[in-house]
This record gives sequence, C-alpha cells and structure tokens, in this order.
Amino acid sequence: MISVEHPSYTGLAEAIARLNNTMGGKKEIERLPKYLFDGEAVVELAVGMVKANAGVLVLTDRRILFVFEGLTKNHTRGFLLDQVKGIGETYKGALKQPEIEVFACTSGRKSKELALEGVDENDAHRFVVAARGSIGGAARSSGE
Repeated sequence: MISVEHPSYTGLAEAIARLNNTMGGKKEIERLPKYLFDGEAVVELAVGMVKANAGVLVLTDRRILFVFEGLTKNHTRGFLLDQVKGIGETYKGALKQPEIEVFACTSGRKSKELALEGVDENDAHRFVVAARGSIGGAARSSGE
C-alpha cells in the first residue's frame, strides 16, 4: 500500500487508489509531491517504463509529467497541456502490452516526445481518456 498524505495536492490519493499496477513506480509516487507545483491537482497516474527507466506518468490540471528516481540519477520530463497535441495508447510486442504515447509541440513541430511502455491496460486506457479531455480543455481555454 502506498501512503502519500499531502492534502494540498487535490486528486493524488484518489489517483493512487485507481491504479491497478504500482510495481516499478512506488518510490516515484511516494515522492511525487516534491515534483508538483503548489495547488496543482493530480488527475490520473500510470506506471511504466520510458527508455528502460521505471517510473510514473502523471496527468495534472496543468501538465503531463514523467518522473523517474534511480539510485544514482533522477529524471523528469514534462509538457504543459497546451504543448500536448495528442496522446494515444498502442499495443506493442508479442504480449500486446499497452504503451502510452505523448505527442507534443516543443520545437515548433509535432513529434512523439514520450512513450511509456509496460503499462497496465486499464491504467493506460483511463489515463489516455482523461488526458484527451484535459488537452481539449486546455485548447478551448486558450482560444484554439
């Protein structure tokens, strides 16, 4: 059981409770509050691997963020919601494991910026559906 008690981060406890798989991301989930902005609300979480680094993908009301904490290095990769131009789930490999792909416009063109592999199927689907709703909301609120 993961215990994260930070009442200032709306949605974090609920997002943790919805996760089907936390293996490989428990440390990152427990330490997640240090990567969040004050008042940032957590919408969904998904645990998986980016380039052989196990961690957690976080959807907040402001951005999509990947957090990995290793023994000798930490790595984060984040995109504001207005930078994210698409998100999808694909099924790769012989076992057809879900992969969450994040497409963003960070250098003037849309490209695949992040692929989270080895995600639980239900977690992947829930994350992608929520992210698509958030991305659409960010586009509407910015007048696009």
